[in-house]
Amino acid sequence: MRNRKIQWLAALLALVLLAGLPFAASAVQPKAGDTNLARLDGVVATASDTETDQFPPSATIDGNYDAASRWGTNNDGKGTTERWLQLDLGQTYTVNRFRVFWEKENIQDYVIETSTDGSSWTEQVKVESANGALEPEHTLADPVNARYVRLRITKYGPAVPNWYNVGVREFEVYGSEEPVPTIGNLARLNGVVATASDTETDQFPPSATIDGDYSETSRWGTNNDGKGTTERWLQLNLGQERTITGFKVFWEKTNIQDYVIETSSDGSGWTEQVSVTGAESVLEPEHTLVSPVNAQYVRLRITRYGPAVPNWYNVGVREFEVYGHMPEVPDEVVTLPEGTNIARESGVTASATNVESGTSFTADKARDGDKTSRNSRWATNQNVENPTITYNLGAKYMVGSVVLYWENNNADKWHVQTSLDGQDWTTQETYEGKLTPATAPIQTVNFDAPVEARYVRVWVESYSSDFWNNVALYEFEVYQEESEIVVTPALTAAALAQSAVVENGKVVSSQIISAGGSGHSSLAGFLKAAKADVLICGGIGGGARGALMEQGIVLYPGVVGEADQAVEALLNGTLTYYPDIVCAHHQGEGHSCGEHGCGGNGRC
Repeated sequence: MRNRKIQWLAALLALVLLAGLPFAASAVQPKAGDTNLARLDGVVATASDTETDQFPPSATIDGNYDAASRWGTNNDGKGTTERWLQLDLGQTYTVNRFRVFWEKENIQDYVIETSTDGSSWTEQVKVESANGALEPEHTLADPVNARYVRLRITKYGPAVPNWYNVGVREFEVYGSEEPVPTIGNLARLNGVVATASDTETDQFPPSATIDGDYSETSRWGTNNDGKGTTERWLQLNLGQERTITGFKVFWEKTNIQDYVIETSSDGSGWTEQVSVTGAESVLEPEHTLVSPVNAQYVRLRITRYGPAVPNWYNVGVREFEVYGHMPEVPDEVVTLPEGTNIARESGVTASATNVESGTSFTADKARDGDKTSRNSRWATNQNVENPTITYNLGAKYMVGSVVLYWENNNADKWHVQTSLDGQDWTTQETYEGKLTPATAPIQTVNFDAPVEARYVRVWVESYSSDFWNNVALYEFEVYQEESEIVVTPALTAAALAQSAVVENGKVVSSQIISAGGSGHSSLAGFLKAAKADVLICGGIGGGARGALMEQGIVLYPGVVGEADQAVEALLNGTLTYYPDIVCAHHQGEGHSCGEHGCGGNGRC
């Protein structure tokens, strides 16, 4: 953290007193009809990184404009590492302007972007060479709908000499306090009923038009009238009155010529909303209403049509969509297919309190699916305090486990935590001690029971290394259910042993433990300390055999295959092993243990 000089603070205080007003008091005066949406309940702020826990992103939406309450980033030494601050407003609102309260006048280039889903972003404001504006305000020419707002800073000078970072005291987002309704296909809501004038066969019922299947095999089909003038109709009962904004028809063929779409509140009195004469062979016409209408019933009425195929005059509809205001969805838990890595779902965002300066090792690299590339990882600077990586899952899930693909075993004490609001955190698991091996250990963390969570984070409380003292993760996976133990890849497992606890003829638990660099000569003592009764292995030397006998450890050498399978085979009496195999590692003898192996590869 940079040192702040007393004389600078004194000068700042003098300026405030001369102004005769509290610092930045003008900031809290909104324009008529505007609401600072960033101050609504439930808004969550996340960021690319944080200098310390003292300057979190949440400080930018707390209503405190003092420099002591701010979001501050790390120093990158050059002012070109991209930093970002993101607000999740909780719902979609109509947004018309923004105001940024920088800590210092060092910001040069930045953009403000909006999104409705947290994945696809639209640039609303772009500033280059900001010229030291401390509290810039940006009003949009046309209001936009947004749930997410992101302030992305791409160039900045030193905030104080030799300290290139970004500081934001407050970030205001103005707009209408009334949430924007979510537009969706009302025809797909539960309880919607489709009826029709007639049906060619039971194979093509009217219900096929609201099943979400757009193929021709799933359609409503009428009888052939031989002329194409017998009126046919398809009617949807939405179950209750809804606000409707438009329609889309997916015809089976391009033979439809004249049709109307009507709405009704009671199923008796109808109002024409769309009228088409001479459809010009449009296969999937869409109709947006000038003004929304309220209705419970929607009817598609076809009055003229040509032959769908030669000499067959009928109407076919694959799908009929009715767009409108979707009902508010209760805060329900989202359920995904078993085994789905929630972190890879669209709408999930990743943030971290620290990112290694001058690199692209940002938090989102921990959810890109690349578990091994050193170019794709989250990494911190050396010796930063309490580094944390956090996922905003974008919705509420039951979370039962995480799998952590570490770059190294620097971590000494760390916690896996969950939250529903991004503010109050519950520790699910805490670990102390070094993982094994030192390179690329993989850790499966199963919770005692699945918990509801919208946010998941890993907080590393302490870490140490004699080489490069930082924290790094290749991948951070999140699952609904308990995960199977993921074993570190064989190519990094030379220092591992796998132990299993057996009770009543069954494996009740197993774990990977480090041999701590122990060679054959000290293997017996290591296994005795681990309370092992049996050793299943590949090749083994004569000296180690004798030491194992002295410790009373039963030996099954010459075994090939996976450790778990070998234990099961031993328990049921089918284990294949070679009791007389001996590995004599003498230099110059061209030693090889052949198909029986000497271990060191994560297998027996």
